[in-house]
Amino acid sequence: MKCSGVFFKISIGLSLLVCSCTVPMATRSQIPASLDKPHYWGNGRGNPQNTGRALSASVARSVKSRSVTADVSWIYVASASANGSFAVVDSEDTVYYQGTDTYLYAVKKDGSLKWKLLNPNSISFVAPSIGPDGRIYVGDYKEVFYCLDSSDGHLIWSHNFGHSGQGFTSAPIVTDDGRIYISSIAGYLYALDLQGNLLWSYQNQYSFYGTPGVALNGAVYVTVDKLYSLNSLDGSVQWSFQPATLPQQTPWRFESTPVIAADGTVYTIGFYNSMDPGASGNQIFLFAVDSSGGELWRYPLFSGQNMSPSGVRTIPTLQADGTILVNVSPSNTIVAVNADGSLKSQFIFAESLPSDSSPSIDAAGRIYLSLRHGFAAIDSDLSSLLWESIVTDGSDGRDIESSPSLGSDCVYFTCRRLIFDTSTQSYQDAGELYSFPLSQ
Repeated sequence: MKCSGVFFKISIGLSLLVCSCTVPMATRSQIPASLDKPHYWGNGRGNPQNTGRALSASVARSVKSRSVTADVSWIYVASASANGSFAVVDSEDTVYYQGTDTYLYAVKKDGSLKWKLLNPNSISFVAPSIGPDGRIYVGDYKEVFYCLDSSDGHLIWSHNFGHSGQGFTSAPIVTDDGRIYISSIAGYLYALDLQGNLLWSYQNQYSFYGTPGVALNGAVYVTVDKLYSLNSLDGSVQWSFQPATLPQQTPWRFESTPVIAADGTVYTIGFYNSMDPGASGNQIFLFAVDSSGGELWRYPLFSGQNMSPSGVRTIPTLQADGTILVNVSPSNTIVAVNADGSLKSQFIFAESLPSDSSPSIDAAGRIYLSLRHGFAAIDSDLSSLLWESIVTDGSDGRDIESSPSLGSDCVYFTCRRLIFDTSTQSYQDAGELYSFPLSQ
């Protein structure tokens, strides 16, 4: 494996790394029984419950007042993550993310490339996860699932599910007891062990879009036309939740990812299209459902005037005190909802929010968000903006669609960029991975 790279200095003093380090898709002859590597942000939302909150206490807890711009640690130039997705970060602060090209990237804490892996199917990967064994677990858009060595990206095993060429669309969840759950656009949820053996599968007539969630008691939750609770032993449906369909509305849809609190309450986003001339468009709600499938409350997030799905796949984020945060991209607002369903506070941004991105919270309670043209941090009570970094006005093809991920002392964002190739008369995917210190 050969690596080469070159650093460029730009006017604001940042170091940009352009590096080529490609790993062939080849199996290893000997695989260690356990890599025994703990991880920090191993699943896309930080943990199998999808809370979006870091639990490590290693982060400095002092908070500065707002600065006009944030201090960037480094920028890695290569590609960016797709809409609404997350990078994952291991205990050494290596960042793993799928590009909008056909590579999976591993970038070190200093911004240099550790390795990148070309998909043998010439198609994009979905977002990865890190297992309790330290390995990387990831699917692709042809419904092939891979287990990779995190040290160099070599293939340990793969499983081709391949239903009618319909692939995975979201990250897997990997639990501490060694269960892998991943859902596909073909309507399947698969449960695997860490050796790649299929434990069971569940089939729904509709396509899955969100990532599964796993409660502390092991119950598995998925969303599609309803919120489903599945038995982790065999995939059987324990219960399902869907509000009643009213006249002049389409059936309810749940395309977000379920988030499970410590007490078993499940939070998710549901929506329907109203055909009522007085209230047409998407009607989007935050739902709280108890562990038996009963609705506790619903909070109205947005009443749209069109059929655009903007904001329906954002994922709720749980603060330490049980407050639920939700990005409402159609109104460029983040709302904080109390555990009883009442509004606690809200923050309206001057910048647009990406349609499906979600906030993340560090151990000090600070909230990090992607903006359509930059990145920001706000304080835990949503009272003030701590910092922001606007990286584009959109005219250069940059567009931020993913969500922030947290390392031990850094927060990571990706920015997608479309570059017009005059030789092919087509747009090519590119982008950057940004690192900001948490303590600024």
